[in-house]
Amino acid sequence: MADDGERIHVKISGDGPPIVMLHGWTASHREWAPFLEQLTSDYRVYRWDARGHGGHRLLCDTVPTVQRMARDLRNLFDHYQLDQVIAVGHSLGALTLWQYIMENGCRNLRKVCIIDQSPKLLTDDTWLNGIYGDFDRERSTAFLRHLASDFAESVLRLGGMGLNQRAREKYRDHPQSLDKARK
Repeated sequence: MADDGERIHVKISGDGPPIVMLHGWTASHREWAPFLEQLTSDYRVYRWDARGHGGHRLLCDTVPTVQRMARDLRNLFDHYQLDQVIAVGHSLGALTLWQYIMENGCRNLRKVCIIDQSPKLLTDDTWLNGIYGDFDRERSTAFLRHLASDFAESVLRLGGMGLNQRAREKYRDHPQSLDKARK
């Protein structure tokens, strides 16, 4: 339970030192399922569905910002009395970790693993390493506008039009293969 009353869903498996795994945007704790068998024999693995993710309806009016999720992470550490955590963050999970560190330092953390996320999303004259290297303010504005009208397609297009050639081909040549994700 978060300190504002929101219920944060957490799956816990295995025994040993704690690993907290934070999924990417629009994903859930299931993102980490392929790694559980290798980890749970040596670690206690905490996988959450971040606020507003995993198909869980929000109970509170609190907007699920990265700042709020970083606070949820601190709440998780406090609730389970976790210390010396190995934290793994993918995409939005990585942003959540950076925000946590900005607000709390490395409190409770032993190691951090960042997967597939730039510390700054937008590409501009001062930062050339945003999403895909060309996600500038104009592209971000267009994405946000499309997101408001067709959330699912916007998310799929963002992933499909990145740097991964296979993902681009799949999105372009076989759009029906993404129907399950659209739903």
